[in-house]
Amino acid sequence: MGSRILARVAEGKQMDLSALKQEIQDDAGLLSNWRKAQLLGEKRSREEVFKNLVSNCSTYFGYSEELAEYFLQMFSPETAVKFFEANEQQRPLTLRTNTLKARRSSLMQALTQRKVQVDPIGSWTKVGLKVYQSQVPVGATPEYLGGHYMIQTRRAKIEGLRSGDNVREGKDEMKKASYTGGTIGMLKGPDGSLRPEPGALRQRLQKLEELNQDLFPQCYMEEFDPILDSADMCPEDWCTIASCIERHYYDFDGFVVLHGTDTMAYTASALSFMLEQLAKPVILTGSQLPLEEPLTDARSNVLRAVIFAGRADLSEVCIFFSSKLYRGNRSKKLDASSLTPFDSPNFPELAVVGTEVKIHSRLLCNPPKGRFRVHMINVTDIVVIYVVPGFADSIFDSVVNSGKVKGVVLLLYGCGNAPARKSAFLEACGKLVQAGIIVVACSQCTRGSVDIDKYAVGRAFAEKGVIAGHDMTAEATVTKLAYLLSKELSPADCKKASMELFQICVMREAMAHGRYTNLYKRQDYAPLAAKMPCPQCQFRYIGQLMRNSGTLFANDLRKDRCKALVANVHRLGLTNVVVTNLDGKKLSKMLPRLDRVLLDAPCTGSGIIARDPSVKVKRGQKDFEGHSRLQKELLTAAIDMVDAGSKTGGYIVYSTCSVAVEENEAVVDHALKTRNVELVSFTSAVNFGVEGLSKYRERRFHPSLNLSRRYYPHVHNMDGFFVAKLKKTSNKVPERIKKDRSKVEDKVWGEEHWTSDFMDSVVDFEETNGDSTAKKKKKMNARDRKKQRRDELLKARGYEQKYPPKPADSEAKEENKEPAAAAKGKKAKVLKLSKRHFMDQCIVQAQANQAVKNWLLHLL
Repeated sequence: MGSRILARVAEGKQMDLSALKQEIQDDAGLLSNWRKAQLLGEKRSREEVFKNLVSNCSTYFGYSEELAEYFLQMFSPETAVKFFEANEQQRPLTLRTNTLKARRSSLMQALTQRKVQVDPIGSWTKVGLKVYQSQVPVGATPEYLGGHYMIQTRRAKIEGLRSGDNVREGKDEMKKASYTGGTIGMLKGPDGSLRPEPGALRQRLQKLEELNQDLFPQCYMEEFDPILDSADMCPEDWCTIASCIERHYYDFDGFVVLHGTDTMAYTASALSFMLEQLAKPVILTGSQLPLEEPLTDARSNVLRAVIFAGRADLSEVCIFFSSKLYRGNRSKKLDASSLTPFDSPNFPELAVVGTEVKIHSRLLCNPPKGRFRVHMINVTDIVVIYVVPGFADSIFDSVVNSGKVKGVVLLLYGCGNAPARKSAFLEACGKLVQAGIIVVACSQCTRGSVDIDKYAVGRAFAEKGVIAGHDMTAEATVTKLAYLLSKELSPADCKKASMELFQICVMREAMAHGRYTNLYKRQDYAPLAAKMPCPQCQFRYIGQLMRNSGTLFANDLRKDRCKALVANVHRLGLTNVVVTNLDGKKLSKMLPRLDRVLLDAPCTGSGIIARDPSVKVKRGQKDFEGHSRLQKELLTAAIDMVDAGSKTGGYIVYSTCSVAVEENEAVVDHALKTRNVELVSFTSAVNFGVEGLSKYRERRFHPSLNLSRRYYPHVHNMDGFFVAKLKKTSNKVPERIKKDRSKVEDKVWGEEHWTSDFMDSVVDFEETNGDSTAKKKKKMNARDRKKQRRDELLKARGYEQKYPPKPADSEAKEENKEPAAAAKGKKAKVLKLSKRHFMDQCIVQAQANQAVKNWLLHLL
């Protein structure tokens, strides 16, 4: 309760709280229906009822009268009372699942086992949980210490979702399945042969009970047209699959490609290179028997592939077949009739499914640091030569003479051996290299690696410019070579890049040290997002949404909070974060142009009174206006940091934990006037909230402010805050329209306006003591105004009465007394003349002046 109630109790006065609460409700009802109250005989004026309501609310809820009056004017009286009551209630604790390390469903099961009662927050978020009751400290569980979840408010989740349209939450039920063709969806024809049938697989999958369960990830299926047998797959089809993934990349958490087994290893290898900076799982699977067969392996392969496509720790292209998960560009089909046709000869499997799922986390690729992009393969001029005893060397001459071949893959014996007696073979390889053709040597063996330095023939190959493919499969070598040739590099640069990418550590040495190398490099990308004054909740959530891609600048003005910020970065597994401790108003001069900026501006906290009750008495109108000036400067700096030409960005999200109009709509309206920005809607991410105010009392704001959103504790059962999303349209700063501050000249009235009423009206003139050349009052500068304010403040405090000035001598005292006495005893004389009398005097004076002028002319 309020401090006034405690003061009255201390004075010994009785305080009936129920009567006071009833009086507040009655006064609020009267003001809401004032006309009806007057008809019923209400004798008090509206001002009296309002003042009484302000006083009672201030007494009962503990607000200062200034703040209570502000909220009663902002809301309707009944709504304001609900707002006051909502700030007195404690809300349930909320958690946010870190999808980089866990899924919400598995986290709920783990917390339930620890006697923590949790439920999903709502349909608008797939990572949020609310805690009703807990028998253990929520901030000290092994899951929390391991970075599986973070304690934060719902406000941070909403701001994170609104920081960009193409950044989505890690929804654990959004997977996309694409059917390209293959045995899994074929049907038997009249002659008993298998052939692809459009729509057959979709109908079969819809009947699977597991896919329709609530706990199973929700899948969306797309069927390619036409459906192809895997033997008909070509690079153009690889580009079609990659384009489909690129088109829906930000709509789903994982992708499952249903593919034929014959060329599945080629497609997986090609996609692993084409999908650069991939941060989501892409799982290829199929079957050896059609789905309609009783003993088919399609059912288990599809269901398990969908489950693996929902894992957050997978960020690469994989093949799942027969209870094992393989790296895509390490896989190879070894058996044509077995239900376990695939294997990874030179690399261990990533996961094995049995009674439980065993995932080898150390083997998984690290999350990317750049933005996802697709590079298409458009070069198919590659020849694979399988070396056999007694082969003819003339085939190399035909390859050189054709002029179209750009790459050759040699499948040599063992670890890179070839016939030493055939000197023409070495010379032919040298001619290929001299012609600008890239030659890569691989082994015909299923297991093992190419070591061209082991034999003399191998050393001769290296001297001729042949590149060793080490332990790569033929499928991966061909697709990687096509990927490099599609980069349109010069022959020298292409050869250099090929040698760099084909240099892979020997697996035995890596396994001995317990580490494994990635098959392709990931590159850093331009900064993606930045924050100004940075509360850690929103920043951590944005890092999760970015899936460790791009670069995230997290700025906090307080140096002591940066240590906790860095610790949380490591705990949550974020690898793309740069923590800074700088002034937000100067960041635009220190950082390059960014794609997105989330500004969580410092504010008075009038929306989080439930968490900080001191706001009730220490905040007021002056605080709202004072913070508004700082917020305008920060928002202007944030807009200047954003690149309007960004293809995927150009957005600024402005947010405060305040409900005051001066800190929200007034700040955004100022940005709309001073920068080339426009408000955009974000209802696609979160479709609830109260529209922003386009007019408030005597103020009028830009009409587009209705696209912003307000959240109130009495409406949405969360902290009160404000969010607005701006789109920058141009990097140019518009010129400010300069106001005409020159004094307006007096208006000249003609004789037609000299009416009798106008002429008889009285004109007042202050006496100038005969000084006709009295100068106008000089305009004060900033120093003079500051001195005047200081003198007025000292005078108000009675400083001159307590400490009167002591003159140097008695004469100075007399000189100081005379003006004071004159000021006290005499008043300025005021002459009151009618306008008609004044005009007559002016005419007489003009006539006298004319007579003097005529006399002077006569003398001359």
